[in-house]
Amino acid sequence: MRLGFDGLAAKVQGVLAVDPFCGHALVFRNRRGDRLKLLLWDGLGFWLVYRRLDQGRLHWPHAGTVVRACADCNPLPRLPDARTGA
Repeated sequence: MRLGFDGLAAKVQGVLAVDPFCGHALVFRNRRGDRLKLLLWDGLGFWLVYRRLDQGRLHWPHAGTVVRACADCNPLPRLPDARTGA
């Protein structure tokens, strides 16, 4: 989990063949399952959210499990716009 904005965006393009500028929230987990990163493009730049659990582990699909996009999921709350301050 040493990758930052550029490393995660390159991994998304190279491994997943997905455009990191598409606006989807892309989620990454470390091997132990106690850390998570969320990469999101908002039109102006990337957001990188990092979460570390003090206890327990994150539940994650097993390798080979088909992960699907959720078109009807609730959208993330609107992020602040640096251009307008709103």
